[in-house]
Amino acid sequence: MVVNYYGTAYSGASIAFDALKKNRLDFYALNRNPITVSIMGFGAIGLNAAKAFKNLSNREFLGKEEKLPGLIIKMLTRSITGDEKQLAELLPDTDILVDATWRSDPSKAIVSNRLIGLLPENAVILDLTADPYDTKIKPMQIKGIEGIPTGSLAHCVIEPGDSDYSKVPDGVVKDNKRTVVSCNAWPGVYPVEAMAVYGKQLKPFVKILLEKGIKLEHSEDVPLCERAIKKASLEYFDEFGME
Repeated sequence: MVVNYYGTAYSGASIAFDALKKNRLDFYALNRNPITVSIMGFGAIGLNAAKAFKNLSNREFLGKEEKLPGLIIKMLTRSITGDEKQLAELLPDTDILVDATWRSDPSKAIVSNRLIGLLPENAVILDLTADPYDTKIKPMQIKGIEGIPTGSLAHCVIEPGDSDYSKVPDGVVKDNKRTVVSCNAWPGVYPVEAMAVYGKQLKPFVKILLEKGIKLEHSEDVPLCERAIKKASLEYFDEFGME
């Protein structure tokens, strides 16, 4: 109810797009092949990432006097991401690899570090999920793409020689490195735009609280926002638990 899927996806996509411009000296060459973006994940973030890259492609290439090849956007299903042989055939032609996945087992990577070595040297990995490493649990929680670091608002473009790679926990294979775009707070990349979205979404919740205070109901005949606030309260949890 209070989400900004497109804002999250666009924040990462725009930075990854700019990083690829920097990495590819032939980005504006008329004779290059189209740029290929491969997206893993069919949820709201993955679908909005496809939309974001489409908009970036249109803005950069569509209707321009010089007919530069634009973007080819591939959505990789689980039958592809779960098959190393298929991935090994796709990655050499991938310019931007996007992780927008949800994993039932976060201790297992989707793309091994060995497969990262098949990406072009100037490729960019976009870590939209930004799952953190967690060494306090066993087995350790790792990233969907093995061996990449987690970025921050202060440092979201991580080059292969960057010291952030040294922060990847011991035991995680990180032999193959590429430029990684990652952030542990994606909405903060464009904070004004993000807060405009969140402000509109929060307005009806604030209105309910101002009108009714904390004496709220959760029956089906009250507004959805009121039910949501009530069900998010400790009082409700103490009474009903995780029903």
